[in-house]
Amino acid sequence: MMLTKYKGMLPRICVLAASLLFSSTIYGQNSQSLTPYDFYQGSELSENNEKTPFAWVELPSEAYMNSAHSKTLQDVRVFNGTGQEVPSALFFDSEESSETSQIPFSLQPLIIKADQVSSKEETLNERQYLLVEVVPSKVSRIEIPSLQNRQDVKYQAFLLTRKSEQQRNLPIQTLSLDWDSSQQDWQAKSFIYASQDKQRWINISTNQPIMSLNSHAGEIRSNTIELLSGNDPALMAPYLMVITVADKEAHIPDLKSAEGTAKVFHSTRRQETCNFTTNNEGMSLNQLIYRLPSAQPLSSIAIHLQQTNRVLPLQIEYTANSGENWLPLSNIVAYNQINDGKQVRNPDVSVNGLMVKKLRITALKGSWDDKPPYVEGKRDAVNLVFNMQGASPYLLAWGSQLATLDNLSYQELLGQSLTVEQLMHRYPELSASNEIIELGGEEQLTSNISAEGYFDWVTGILWGLLGFGILILIYFCWYLIKEINSKSSK
Repeated sequence: MMLTKYKGMLPRICVLAASLLFSSTIYGQNSQSLTPYDFYQGSELSENNEKTPFAWVELPSEAYMNSAHSKTLQDVRVFNGTGQEVPSALFFDSEESSETSQIPFSLQPLIIKADQVSSKEETLNERQYLLVEVVPSKVSRIEIPSLQNRQDVKYQAFLLTRKSEQQRNLPIQTLSLDWDSSQQDWQAKSFIYASQDKQRWINISTNQPIMSLNSHAGEIRSNTIELLSGNDPALMAPYLMVITVADKEAHIPDLKSAEGTAKVFHSTRRQETCNFTTNNEGMSLNQLIYRLPSAQPLSSIAIHLQQTNRVLPLQIEYTANSGENWLPLSNIVAYNQINDGKQVRNPDVSVNGLMVKKLRITALKGSWDDKPPYVEGKRDAVNLVFNMQGASPYLLAWGSQLATLDNLSYQELLGQSLTVEQLMHRYPELSASNEIIELGGEEQLTSNISAEGYFDWVTGILWGLLGFGILILIYFCWYLIKEINSKSSK
């Protein structure tokens, strides 16, 4: 009778032990789910009255700067009004479709001299004219704007002709000029003209600084010229004329090559601006350290001089962390010119997704006085689309070290092969509130412990009791089996 009783209890005890083990496993899995308080910050999303399964939102700047994963933004999530995470996916405004094409030019030096004959009206308007022999035995009269009739200068002129007929219809945006090497420092101003027939010339770039300087950091060149946009026929012209103007004592080497850059397809990705700040850190008055709140994958960096009509050669170094392990980034010539009421600045520095936390900028020659350059970075901006399940309001949250990368694409989330433009047109856009909500605190950027799975002393005791109970059950099972075997042998 006793044996039968034990045999009936044994399966129940085993089932109970298995249940305890299974429930502990489930508890361990549930403890990994994230709550809003596992994130640093958040912002409430605007209400939407449309009956639609999905909506999308542009990420606020705080989501980039205060993310624990600033490169992937994998910790940007959406929670509904009951605190449950809803499915979401990140996407760019459109697919990247930018492509550049290099357009080579052949060179021909031209005979040039100043036109000494000018009317009283031209003198009053400070216009300068040059006589250039573009076609043999035929002289073109070229107007040089903003030169202010300088007398002690010398000129250099070259005719540039496109080499490729296939690239004839591509408008160029920049022109890179390469002069022969020189041991002497030199600088000049450049003027670029375009023509369809080598007779009528249109000015497409004015008074841009060019130079070659030698320093302990190496040779610094300013030889990339941005051309005026908005006049595609002129930028597609088969002929360009480069005129350089320098002081009479300056030695300008001969131009040896020229190459234009044309954008075949433009990138349509929206750019997010990241403003660098400085606390006047540096080793000298002509060196400053700029920083971002967190390292960002930047596509370009803009360095703007605050002073007008000033040119400064700059050395730029960077680091991707908070340390002082500086790496070389670029040497550039920064300038800020006002020509005919239009502001002309040095081109942005392209960095192609490089992670940048700090910049160290040094003026190699000259000074910015008490007005240091203004520096900003650009990164590809990101939108988020989410499934509007559960009660509103919805909360956009970011800043969690625990968040993992799920690689869910927006097309997989939607269950449709829509383009980005179709997505943004079909589903409503919500906006994030300007009020940033403090959720779990800044420590969530580095914490590896979930708020829901935090092992405080009560949780530790419960887990200890659970483990102790399982051991007792295992011992009891062993003891019953032993008793059953002994009874059977008798």
